[in-house]
Amino acid sequence: MTKLVADELEASDVSLGRLKLNSQSAFLEQAILELVFAERNSVSGRSEYTTGGSYTFVVPAGVIKISALAVGAGGGGAQTWSQSGGSGGGLAWYDNIDVVEGDTIAITVAGQTNAQNNGGTSSVGSYFSATGGQQSSSSAATVGKPVAGTVTPKGGKGGFSYGSWQGGGGGAGGYTGDGGNGWYGSSVQGSSANGSGGAGGGGG
Repeated sequence: MTKLVADELEASDVSLGRLKLNSQSAFLEQAILELVFAERNSVSGRSEYTTGGSYTFVVPAGVIKISALAVGAGGGGAQTWSQSGGSGGGLAWYDNIDVVEGDTIAITVAGQTNAQNNGGTSSVGSYFSATGGQQSSSSAATVGKPVAGTVTPKGGKGGFSYGSWQGGGGGAGGYTGDGGNGWYGSSVQGSSANGSGGAGGGGG
């Protein structure tokens, strides 16, 4: 009798009549053997929703995990020269969300923000969302940000605008950091100043 003991076995052509877990166990049933050694297929794909609106994503056959990203809309700028721009929208992402084949996931994409309006929220079902920035925002409390649902996403908050006349708008949130804050301009001698830079990086 040939005896095989291994922690891990990889082979391209193996024929087994009967199999035990150990010398004291019973032989595994045929149905279990077929499940253990069944051929596995890898499924991958990508869906993008870039126009504002509501959509439905149906989990394809063979898919058990998804990764998703959402970006909130930036706050609308002012209509007069004496007011500031809007704060940046938040960015949120999460990898390896457990899903079931055939599940439907509601997708919301924030549309373009009109002047003097707050930015809309983008969301991935009940998993997470990214809120939009606000118009004429001068504090971190009014910027777009990642918001947890059934999972807690990674990402960054938008930058806030300079809440004064001629204030610049805040930048959008990044994958691993917050967007840059807007700054002010001055009509005196035509001088101006730049906002701070936002952090970059990519999701896993």
